[in-house]
Amino acid sequence: MEMTNHDKRNSPLVFRFIENVPEILKKEVGVWPLHVFCLCLGVSLFGVGYAALPVLVLFGWVLVNIRKKPGVLPRIFRGGQNLYVWFYYTVFMLFVIVSDAVNGGKWTHLEGVSYNLVIGFFLLTGALVAIKYPHKKVIATYAGWIACWTVLLLLLLEMQYAGMYRYRSGVFVNSNILFSAVTLAGVVNFAFFMETPLRMTGVRWVFLACVVWAGSGIIRYSTSEALLPVLIVVCLILTIFSDNSKSMVVLAVIFFCGALYFSFNEEILKSLESVDFVSIDFWRQLLNRRETVWTATARIISRYPLLGIGSGKFPEISSEILKASPDIKLGLQSSYAHTHSLWMHQMAVHGLIAGVAFIGFLLSALRCVLYSYRREKALAFPLSVLGIFSVCYVYGLVEVAPLFEELIPLIWGSLGLLMGMGYTNALLYERKGPNLVDSDE
Repeated sequence: MEMTNHDKRNSPLVFRFIENVPEILKKEVGVWPLHVFCLCLGVSLFGVGYAALPVLVLFGWVLVNIRKKPGVLPRIFRGGQNLYVWFYYTVFMLFVIVSDAVNGGKWTHLEGVSYNLVIGFFLLTGALVAIKYPHKKVIATYAGWIACWTVLLLLLLEMQYAGMYRYRSGVFVNSNILFSAVTLAGVVNFAFFMETPLRMTGVRWVFLACVVWAGSGIIRYSTSEALLPVLIVVCLILTIFSDNSKSMVVLAVIFFCGALYFSFNEEILKSLESVDFVSIDFWRQLLNRRETVWTATARIISRYPLLGIGSGKFPEISSEILKASPDIKLGLQSSYAHTHSLWMHQMAVHGLIAGVAFIGFLLSALRCVLYSYRREKALAFPLSVLGIFSVCYVYGLVEVAPLFEELIPLIWGSLGLLMGMGYTNALLYERKGPNLVDSDE
C-alpha cells in the first residue's frame, strides 16, 4: 500500500530519510567533483599517498573542463581579487624554479618546485569547482566533509595517546604538524558553529563539539605552548567578524570567565610573579630559543640574497653557520630543518624576491578572503578560510607547519574554493550593483 503525502509528513524522520536516499544519491552523484575535491582536502592528513588517486581524477576533470571551456582560465585569473593572488604566486614559482636550477636544489623537496606546484593545482581546481556548482551546495558539502575529517582525526588522536592504537602516517608522524591540523580543524568548525542558523540546532552542536574536542586535545596532549593561544586568539577574531547577533555575548562570556579563571588559578598567578620583561633569558624562553635559528637565517639571507640556497639545503648551511659562530649557538642543536618562521623561510631558501613574492601571495590571499567577506551573505565559509589563514599568519611567526605537504590541500584548496566564489560574486556584483549578492547563485 502506497503512503499518502500526509503519512509521509507524519512518519518518523528516519523512515523519511530512507525513502529519500535514492534521490539524495542521485543529486550527490551529479556533484561528484565537489565530493572528490573535499575528499582530497582531508584525506592527505592521514597520508599524502591516499590523495594520489583523487588528485589524478581531479586533474583529468580539470583538463576536460578547460578543453570544453577554454575561456574559463583567463576569467578565473582576472576575476574578483584573484589577479593579485595569481600574480604573486607566478613570480614566486618563477624564482623557485630559477633558484633550484642554479643552486642544484631538490625539486621534490617540501620547499621545492613540485610541492609548490601542488599549491597552484589546488587553487585552480578549487576555483573551477566553486564556479561550477551553487555556493550553498559547495559550502554545505565542504562543512560536512570537514566535520567528518575532524571527528576521524580526533578519534585517532585519542586512540594514539590512550595507547590503544598508533597511526603511523600523515600528520601523526610529527606532533607539531598533527596539532597544527587539529587547530585548523578547530577554527573551521568554530566558524561554522557561529554562522549556522539557530534552527539547525543539531548541526551547530556537532560543530561546537568538534571545537571543544579539538581545544581539549591541544590542552591535554600538545607539547607546543603556542597552539592553544593561537586557537583562542583566532576564535576571538572570528567572533568579532561574525554576523551572528549573539557573537558578542559569546565574546563577553569568554572574557569574563577567563578573567575569573586567571584570578583564582594559583599556578598562573605564581607564574606571573616570575615574569621579568627586562631579562633576556625570559624572551629566549618565551621564543623557545628560536633566536638562534633566526640569526642563522638572517646570515643566510645576507650571504645569498638573490636566489637563496635552494631547496633542501637549509640544514646543511645553517649547521655550517652555527659551527662557525659559537656565539649564536647558545648550546643548542647544531642544525635546524627549517627557519621556524613562515615569513622568513622562502627568503632564505629561494632569495629575497621569492620571499617577498610569497609574502605578497599570503597577503593577497587575505585580501581575497576579506573581499569575499564583504560580498557574501552567508559568512560561514569566508570566516572559516579567514580562520585558516589567521592560524597560518599567527603560528607562522614561529613555525613553518602550514607549508607541510599534509596541510597543503586543506589550506590552499579552501582558498581556491573561495577564489571561485569571489569570481562569480564579482560577475553578479557588476550586474546587480552594490547590493550584496546571494550566495546560492
